[in-house]
Amino acid sequence: MYRATPDGPVELTAAEIAEMEAREAAWAAGQAERDRLAHNAPILAEIAALDARRVRPAAEVALALASGNPPAEADLDRLASLTAAITGLRGQLQT
Repeated sequence: MYRATPDGPVELTAAEIAEMEAREAAWAAGQAERDRLAHNAPILAEIAALDARRVRPAAEVALALASGNPPAEADLDRLASLTAAITGLRGQLQT
């Protein structure tokens, strides 16, 4: 391998080649991480939005149970539906 200099091409030493290969490997690993984050970001945003919508039905179920009453079926269904949607999205995340 050669590098350009003002005096023309100069052959790289073994140490320079090893350093260049290490930098390329580090860049590739960083790029894989950036790709993973780019893939996961919109999924995580959707999970956060769905999780925020789970608060009310979860609170209603908790209040009903705390007062000794059965929770409303609609609250249970909504909570289960949102939880299932979140679980499905979590399956799409890249680790």
